[in-house]
Amino acid sequence: MIDDSSQNSLTQSRLPKLWLFAAIVLLVILSTVTTYLLHARQTAEAYVQIENRQQLIATSRSELIQAWIASLQTMTEPVVISGPFRLFVVEALTSGEARTVAAQEPYMAEVLAQLVRQNRMHASYVIGDGRVLLTSPEAADPGDRVFDLASQVIRSGSPATGPVRTADDGRLVIDVLRPLNALENRQGQAPTVAALVLTAPISPVIEQSFARRENDPQGEVTMLLQHRNVDQWRVATAAAADSLKPIGAVVEANFPDQVGLAARNSLLGGNPVLSVSVPIKDTPWSIVQEIDQEIALRDLRRTQWVTITIASLVTLALSGALVALWFSQANTRNRTMVNQYRLMASKIEARSRLLVNVTSAIEEWIGFKKSDGTYSYINRAFAAAVGRSADELVGMTDQDIFGAGVGERLTALDRIVFDRGNTGAVEMTATIGERLRHLIVSKVALSNEDNTQRGIITVMRDVTEQHEQRQRYESAMEGSIQALTRTLELTDPFIAGHSRLVAQIAVAVGTKMALPPEDIASLRIAGNLSDIGKAFIPKEILTKPGALTAQEIAVMRQHVTLSDKILEGIDFGLPVRGIVAQIRERLDGSGYPKGLQGEQIHPLSQVLAVCDVFAALIRPRSYRSAMPLDQALSILQQEQSKFSSTVTQALTDIVQTPSGKALVERVLESVKPLAEA
Repeated sequence: MIDDSSQNSLTQSRLPKLWLFAAIVLLVILSTVTTYLLHARQTAEAYVQIENRQQLIATSRSELIQAWIASLQTMTEPVVISGPFRLFVVEALTSGEARTVAAQEPYMAEVLAQLVRQNRMHASYVIGDGRVLLTSPEAADPGDRVFDLASQVIRSGSPATGPVRTADDGRLVIDVLRPLNALENRQGQAPTVAALVLTAPISPVIEQSFARRENDPQGEVTMLLQHRNVDQWRVATAAAADSLKPIGAVVEANFPDQVGLAARNSLLGGNPVLSVSVPIKDTPWSIVQEIDQEIALRDLRRTQWVTITIASLVTLALSGALVALWFSQANTRNRTMVNQYRLMASKIEARSRLLVNVTSAIEEWIGFKKSDGTYSYINRAFAAAVGRSADELVGMTDQDIFGAGVGERLTALDRIVFDRGNTGAVEMTATIGERLRHLIVSKVALSNEDNTQRGIITVMRDVTEQHEQRQRYESAMEGSIQALTRTLELTDPFIAGHSRLVAQIAVAVGTKMALPPEDIASLRIAGNLSDIGKAFIPKEILTKPGALTAQEIAVMRQHVTLSDKILEGIDFGLPVRGIVAQIRERLDGSGYPKGLQGEQIHPLSQVLAVCDVFAALIRPRSYRSAMPLDQALSILQQEQSKFSSTVTQALTDIVQTPSGKALVERVLESVKPLAEA
């Protein structure tokens, strides 16, 4: 028999084993749960980054297509508002006027021919009463769908955009329709009687706008998706911009709406993709942005395998430490204090190795500096980034690694963190190797128990890719602005020269007034685009040497509304459209188009209003010569009820200094059109 003392001894010997087993099981469970949660977080962050990029590209290209369609609509404005042309259309629809119509038809056909030739379009038609009233030369039958759209435009009195179709010469084209109104009757009404159709080639737009850029990842494609309610699901890409590919049941039912990132079958077939869809307003199209799922998630898979490996190694190391501890306790109860200290040192060393292994797998640059400013530890990511081995960097300072400029900034941040006794972070740029990098630097001060400085931990995150992505978006927006400015310049170089002059003077005035950078950027963009609507005002009105009639003034003032239509839907990230819409308003309410007064007018519109009048006065017109700078300033100062005295004074301060006067004269010379040169 086993007595009670033996039984108690046996039970006591089993208890440590049970605790050891329970601790290892708990460690495995904790490691598994932690790894799962970390995987979920990494996956969510990866999908957010992919969605942000795909959504940004799809939205910007959708806005680019909208701006192009708006420009097509604007091209037809001179024809749509032309009184003789509208009268001809009414006569063509009225019985008993055959002789008059036949006499005018060649001239009106030439109007459409010029519209097509000057803008490099495919064809143009006038459709009313279910028939073609007038066409540009060599124009083929537009087809039943165009007739249906024309009927819809006549009923609603609103513009419309037709689907992509294949023209008679095999090119892809779209039809942009504008309502044609009769002349106003005695009651001031002008009913819609016909539709003007402008057929434009879309293949060059698809090829240029959707083309793959140099820095775009492999497997990324932009597509124009035409909805099935037009004909059937069809898709066009930059690689096949001359054809619409039928795709049938591949498209999911919710693709016409704006949808977020999700795994789907590619519209072009092949591997599964991650895609987003953004509809193009008032068209039967959506922009679909795809990226190959395997390529998009490649870095995530690699990171997750690294995480699993690290978690497994940590679990094994800690389990081994627990087992070793159990054996050590069972076999060394009677060892000396020296052996206990040796075991403690072994544990500390194991933990240090574990910390090194974990930090080596992290992408951030991590380093520990001693109080004398030299590094005693640097992880692999840090060493790889500066192109040296970790052993070589130990003992170096920031100045040794990064050079004097960057090193001094990092050392200055060290002093701030030590003085405050807490953490600190700063965003900075540094040339590392041969590349300019954008870094977010975080620091944590460490102190001994007696509050003496022990060292500092530095963590750097490389955000160069995010910074460059933001710059690419800004570059794309700047390209859109330049494209609109080039459109204006090709139409009338004098108007474009005036807009550039207004923009540059406004930037100088804004700088003089110490406006913030975003206001300076708004002045530059709005100034360049301030007169873009004048490109569609008849030239005989723009260049008329004498006074304008009341009707001509009304036509001229339409340029503000035309500018607003062109800029509609373009996301500048700044209040550009609203500023342009109020440039012609005056503080006393005498301006147009809305007659706003005082604080109802945007402050930046007040700046541009002064600069616009000043720029107009110091350049010659068809009915007068250019005024001297001092005389132009005197006129502005006499009109203080209309213009901001603060802005006028800032402009005066600039012009009345030798350097400011020279600046204005240089700008004036740089925008001088050929007719003045």
